[in-house]
Amino acid sequence: MIYIYDRLENMRAIIQNKKGYINYSEARVEEEINGKISLDLSIPFREGETHQDFQWIDVENTVVLKMIDQNRDEEYFREFVIKETDLDTESQIKRVYCEDSAIAELNDEKVEEKRPGYGSEGTSAYYALEVALEGSRWQVGHVDDLGASRAHFFHESRMSCIQKILEAWGGEVRFRVVVSGS
Repeated sequence: MIYIYDRLENMRAIIQNKKGYINYSEARVEEEINGKISLDLSIPFREGETHQDFQWIDVENTVVLKMIDQNRDEEYFREFVIKETDLDTESQIKRVYCEDSAIAELNDEKVEEKRPGYGSEGTSAYYALEVALEGSRWQVGHVDDLGASRAHFFHESRMSCIQKILEAWGGEVRFRVVVSGS
């Protein structure tokens, strides 16, 4: 299932290939490790016969998709923001291009100056991530013990700070959201 939320985080639509729901013909996630993550959806429609919730598949609304981590054999939710839609009336397909919400938000938010690990033997990747995410809606989840290191953040995006953490400590980042209620 694919969930559509409005800008105020109210669930507005469910997309799944079942009668009574909005159907999709393709849902493709492209992901680079520690890099760009996108979702492309193709949703068939018929003029005059579209589902009442079709209107919610619109720019700046969000898409929440259940993902499966094959390595850990676990499910988690990923949030994407709709960046572009294209309504092709000839082929009767609505194409939807989405970007990972965390990356989009964290690229827009700035960190003034922080130096996690300086003035000591270094610090953990967990603490450095807490510093980089402080004041955002994102929180640090599970972080392996990657040893001690240092980072210097200076008037840059939170995402740039996360990239510096990945360079200093190593590891792989995976964003997820927690869905409660609707």
